[in-house]
Amino acid sequence: MKFLKKLTLLLTLAVSVFALTACSANTLAVNGYLWFNDPSVFNPNFVETSVYDVSFVNQTPSNSTKVEVEGYSLNVKSGVYTTVLKSFRNPQGLGDYYEYTTSFTLIADYVVPSPENGVYEVIEESFSTKTIFKSDLTPITSEKSYQSSMSNYKYSYVIEYSGSTATASLRESTLEDKNVNEQTFTFKKYNKKAYIDNDILLLAQRLFNIDGSFTRSFKTVDVLSNKLHKMNSYAYLRDKNLDVKDLENYVLNGVDLKATEPTVSCAHVQIAIADTFAGAPIECYYAQDRNTHRHRLIETYTTFGSLGYLKFHLSNVTVTE
Repeated sequence: MKFLKKLTLLLTLAVSVFALTACSANTLAVNGYLWFNDPSVFNPNFVETSVYDVSFVNQTPSNSTKVEVEGYSLNVKSGVYTTVLKSFRNPQGLGDYYEYTTSFTLIADYVVPSPENGVYEVIEESFSTKTIFKSDLTPITSEKSYQSSMSNYKYSYVIEYSGSTATASLRESTLEDKNVNEQTFTFKKYNKKAYIDNDILLLAQRLFNIDGSFTRSFKTVDVLSNKLHKMNSYAYLRDKNLDVKDLENYVLNGVDLKATEPTVSCAHVQIAIADTFAGAPIECYYAQDRNTHRHRLIETYTTFGSLGYLKFHLSNVTVTE
């Protein structure tokens, strides 16, 4: 299973990149705008649903060099990534907390060179997550399920947090439930330094006012390899940035913002593993507005092997409060 585990980790970081762990928010949020934990804005009826279209591209806004592998290509037939953020006032005494769920599906043709020029296989990738955390980002539980037809592999895990100990239960197998591997990992003092749960990695960046000096370092848990990773976030505001007004198909509560919204630039943030052979960073663009857009992730780009990038583009947001 080691080969499959490595392959799936690459796909998870490249296709979704949404996999890390929780946070000692006081350290992480120094000089940040921690609107999650602002009593004046916390609303137990708040629900934000964001839907992203997923496509395949050869370059990102900050990289004009096209990635092209002769004869190989990825043709996305359908791809959707959905996130739902809900806030609660817990009657069991946990205080104010949030639930963040995500779901991702990708169906694509992976085209390979051949004498007949056009042999391909259909790729189906999917995952879902559910993370519960307090309003200061302290994690309570986190769970994820993933499966890939490309590697004939699936896994699921649950992380339970208790004080300074995180316990992860992992189950992995082939899609046919063969070669089952079940393990339990314990991470003591996981929150000794700033820490973000795997599955709220992209959400957590929204806490901050992102300026030219923006940088954050934190730890995350990689359940598949039973390891704590050090992660870094950096802002590149000198790069050519996206602008909300220029984006196609961005609808907020039924209103097309391209026609109505004033200029709102998007901060370019790279998120990367601080380790040897860490791979390409995640390219993210966050709206620099804390009121209408609440620093939402507008677009993100992740590498898909050596073929190019998967582009996640925010197309529809619905907010209830």
